[in-house]
Amino acid sequence: MSLAARAAWVGLPVSLGIISAVMLKPQSPGTKRVMEVGPPNLIGWPSSEAGIMELFTKYGAEGRTSMANGYFSLISDSTFAVCYSISMALGLFALQPKRRWLCLVALSTGVCNLAENFCIVRLANTYPNLDQMAVFWGPLASYGKKLAMAVSLSVVVVSGFLRRSADKSNKVA
Repeated sequence: MSLAARAAWVGLPVSLGIISAVMLKPQSPGTKRVMEVGPPNLIGWPSSEAGIMELFTKYGAEGRTSMANGYFSLISDSTFAVCYSISMALGLFALQPKRRWLCLVALSTGVCNLAENFCIVRLANTYPNLDQMAVFWGPLASYGKKLAMAVSLSVVVVSGFLRRSADKSNKVA
C-alpha cells in the first residue's frame, strides 16, 4: 500500500472523529436553537435573500452568535472540511496517480466548504443588514462543495472497483 493510501486511510478516522466531536460537544442554548432550525449547510440554502433573512431571524441572537463563534473554532465543521478534503485527495492520488488533477477536485470540496462556512459567519455577524457578497457566494459555495464531493466520491468508488477487479483478474492469470 502506498504512502498516500495509508495517509488517506488514517485521515478517514481522523475526519470521522472530528465530526463526531463536533456533534457530541456540549451545546449552548444558541447552538441548540441553530440545530433545531437547521444550519444552511445541512438543510440547504434558501433561494432568496428574503429566505436567508427569515432563516437567520429564526436562529435568534444567541443562535447567530453561536454560529459566528463556532464555525471556525478548533473542533468545528471547518476543521472537518480540511481533514476530509485532504484525506479524499490522498485517496484519489493513491487510486489515480497519473491523474493528479483529480486531487484538486477533492481539495476544492474543502475550499468550497470553508467558503460556505465563511459566508454563514458573515451573515450571522452582519444580520439584519446581510452582507450581499455572503448572500451571493454562500449558496454557490454550497453547490460547488456538493458537485466536487459527488465527482470525488464517484471517482473513488469507480477507481476502487476497477482496481479491485484488475487485482482479481491478475491473480487468476
